[in-house]
Amino acid sequence: MFKARDLVFVFVCSWLCCSLAFAQTARRSDEDILQRGTSPVWADVKKEDVQYNATPLGRDNLEGRSDWSKVESGQDFWSWLFGNDGSNSNWTTGSSTASTPTTFWSDLWRFITDLLMYLFWTILALLLIAGVVWLAINQEVLAYFRRQRATTAHENIAIQQAKYSDLPVELEQGLVGLKAQAGAFRDKGDYNRSIVYLFSYLLVELDSARCIALAKGKTNYRYLRELAPHKSLQTRLRRVITLFEEAYFGRRTISREQFEPVWEDLGAFEAAIKESEKRQDASHLATAADGPAVGASSMPSWFSSVLLAILSAGLAGCRTEVTNVYGTSDSLEAEMSPGGLTVFREMMKARSLDTETLSTLSPTMDKRVQTIIWAPDYFPLHSKQTLDRFEKWLNSGSKTLVYVGRDYSPQADYWEQVSNDQTNTLDARARARSKIQLSKEANHLDVHRDQYRELLLTPWFVWRQVPGPVRKVNGFQGEWADDNALANAKFYARSTLKPFTALELDGILKELDWQTATPAGVTPPPPRKYGFALPSIFKPSIGRKTRVWNTDDEELLSIAKGIVPGDRMEATVLLASQDGSPLITEIQYKAATSKVIVLANSSVLSNLSLLNRGNRRLANKIIDRVPTGTVGFLSMDSDPPIRLGLPQEEHQGFEMLTVWPFNVMTIHAAVLAMVAIIAAFPIFGRARKTPQKSQANFADHVESLGELLRATDGGQYAKEAISKYFRIVRRDHKSEWANLQTFDPPPDLQRSDQG
Repeated sequence: MFKARDLVFVFVCSWLCCSLAFAQTARRSDEDILQRGTSPVWADVKKEDVQYNATPLGRDNLEGRSDWSKVESGQDFWSWLFGNDGSNSNWTTGSSTASTPTTFWSDLWRFITDLLMYLFWTILALLLIAGVVWLAINQEVLAYFRRQRATTAHENIAIQQAKYSDLPVELEQGLVGLKAQAGAFRDKGDYNRSIVYLFSYLLVELDSARCIALAKGKTNYRYLRELAPHKSLQTRLRRVITLFEEAYFGRRTISREQFEPVWEDLGAFEAAIKESEKRQDASHLATAADGPAVGASSMPSWFSSVLLAILSAGLAGCRTEVTNVYGTSDSLEAEMSPGGLTVFREMMKARSLDTETLSTLSPTMDKRVQTIIWAPDYFPLHSKQTLDRFEKWLNSGSKTLVYVGRDYSPQADYWEQVSNDQTNTLDARARARSKIQLSKEANHLDVHRDQYRELLLTPWFVWRQVPGPVRKVNGFQGEWADDNALANAKFYARSTLKPFTALELDGILKELDWQTATPAGVTPPPPRKYGFALPSIFKPSIGRKTRVWNTDDEELLSIAKGIVPGDRMEATVLLASQDGSPLITEIQYKAATSKVIVLANSSVLSNLSLLNRGNRRLANKIIDRVPTGTVGFLSMDSDPPIRLGLPQEEHQGFEMLTVWPFNVMTIHAAVLAMVAIIAAFPIFGRARKTPQKSQANFADHVESLGELLRATDGGQYAKEAISKYFRIVRRDHKSEWANLQTFDPPPDLQRSDQG
């Protein structure tokens, strides 16, 4: 028959299963999407605005330049743990970025990993919910049953036997409880043994009720003193102790008339113990500050430890500082950062689009991924090899690449809004420090930009460095400008990613091909990565800076020569500023039916930007142009690794331990080994007694005496002592040892020594 707690548990499990089944199909609201993709440390979802609830600003809160770039894949511990490094598969989606022989096996492996992942989280959620239900329901129930256990015929023999060593008497562990054994001896008329077991039973019950602390070596008078707050229990136990001491220590025979009044009072004694336990529980409940304490001792210790570990791990993972990662979309740090893309990824999921994090460009990507959101954490200085790989993927048909420019700092925008918000609770010092943080983030963006040359090129756009600050766009034009919902959209821009025509491409080729500008008979200097200006050899004037041929220009020239304008249709400017600078551009491929959507920067898709409804409208327009299928998010501070599917790229030897699913087992085995090693050290492990040599072994005394005599040259004295031992102690007057006249050992001893 089902009990109430069983019905509650079944209901919770059913609710969880239904939630998991319909989680993907339910259309989530904007508030739910923002709640999932942001953190209350920096975002107020209700007001759709920024806030500052982090640790109070101090010098340690100011981010340094070295902490700016954080690679989402391949550089941190959790990426290694879950197989999301530069060459491994992605644990969060179960899809492998490494090449596989056939599509069937890759799809099968993806299905298995997805199934295992959902199964793991489902089981974990069920265990946590079961634990909460158990705590909510069984606290009072277990406490009640434990109080009633003393009055039932079934005693907890295991608990009693665990306390046998603390009792003041030596008892044999029987098959029944102490109370039952006392009753059995009473039925036989053996009242002396019955009072011993009855006294032991009462001590165990009083200890379980926390009225006394049972311990080996305590006197009976000590137990009576501990019962001073419980006068009724003290009086009853004193009567039992009197009979016990007469029978056990005085060896006097207890009569039936003496024993029966104590036995008849046992029920009242047990009721008094139960009442005292209730009063203690009520007292603990009234004084507890962190929740109910009633029945807490009935909870298994292992369950308490596991629950405490889970809560500690959860609290340890609760961050209270705004992070500054950029472009990432699948981590806690990304939610804690205004520059993450977690909100945009949640918007994709709300449209029933599968998402995953890309860490490499692999052959399986051509068939598995239909859309890539590429938000590099650097300005568009890409290698020709990387761009050719994207071109190959686009030419495979019906693909969409969303490229997000870097010339914008969501972190700087956030700190500007915080410092200018007069409604927050920041004091003057904290507000000044937020302005310092603003200047640091803005300065870092400039340094990040200035390390590259003034011209960068891809097959889809050209980027030129523009001086000055990042400015807010006040008006729009273009195909999407007629949407009234975009009136409140916030777009910031400085430089743009401008599509080029065939005529502009010729000018770029001439600008990059410096060898045509070299005077006849003069050999250009060798390629240099970031060379300074050399002494003037191209122009007669000395001291003026001259162009230096470097490998970046050589790479850009090879990219420009590989561009075929006829492969693409004329670019469509979806949104531009009032001066005509393109902000969002779409480039269609003629034959492959693919397209590239170029965003000038992340002021449309970042977490901070998507707090604005107008920006969410723009993001939804971009999602409308994305085909159905898997969406891959790619964000690194360098070009992603390219895998060709060659056999030599496969992991070999111990490198296999870093590949899913072996990496998960490896880290657990490593942690277990570390715990075992720490436990093996005496300073960290469990307290152990050092082995001691027994002093009752006579052979040890003989060896010690022999060593002492050898050290003092007492060999002659030893031989004389042995001879005297044989004559006096053993009454032996015939053996060679007893009649030893000289101090030479007997022949048998000489033979044994020589052997």
